[in-house]
Amino acid sequence: MRWSRVKGTFARFLLLTLCPGLVQADEARFFILETEVGNISYEEDVSIGPVPPDTEWDATYAGVAGSVLFPSEGFLVRLTGEYWHSLEETEEWTSLGTLVQENDLEVSGVEVKGEVGWPLMDNQKTRVTPYAGFGYAYQSFERSDFMVGGRPVEEGSIEEEFTYLFADVTLEIRRQVSDTISIFTEGGAGYVFEYEAENEAFGDVEGDNGVLVELAAGLAWTFKEDQSLEAGVHYFLQDLDGGVENRAFVT
Repeated sequence: MRWSRVKGTFARFLLLTLCPGLVQADEARFFILETEVGNISYEEDVSIGPVPPDTEWDATYAGVAGSVLFPSEGFLVRLTGEYWHSLEETEEWTSLGTLVQENDLEVSGVEVKGEVGWPLMDNQKTRVTPYAGFGYAYQSFERSDFMVGGRPVEEGSIEEEFTYLFADVTLEIRRQVSDTISIFTEGGAGYVFEYEAENEAFGDVEGDNGVLVELAAGLAWTFKEDQSLEAGVHYFLQDLDGGVENRAFVT
């Protein structure tokens, strides 16, 4: 029995984002290093006839990200890379409200993105900058310790790998509220125009339709010239919807 549609919703909520330094190396570029810790959740809804299985999972995760910002005449270039990894928690599969499978799951991911920004307002108090860019993301889902119908299954571990390409737009607003304190907000939306999931047990899923949403807000403290410490919250949502190729679910 083949999956006719696969819809995955993937969310990360950063309880704390720390930016240890916005360091101006020279007049041509800035370096940004971020550490993050938060909660990650995953849902997958599939269609396999009259009894589709659904899955839900959430866990704590931590990550690190780095950015390089190149100011230029009239625009900015921003390059960003990120890595994160979750703790291992139990994933539950249900069908018509009945638990049919449990397994352990841990997830990790890598993302790289390049953007161009155009400052619409940049004075001593307020900076407003829209960005547009393209990116690549990789995510690894490692499942193990399977229980099907309440009985252990000797399957070892199964890895599922997601890769996708996306385009996005972002609006960043920063407001200076004192000599050393500023606030910032950032909102963005993206479109996934190509993705693929490779599962060691069930084959491949391919698609070309997905939505990304990203929101952030926080405070920045400038403790030294050209150096600051930031703390804030960050929400990221990934919603993929695609067709199926060479993938089967056996009941």
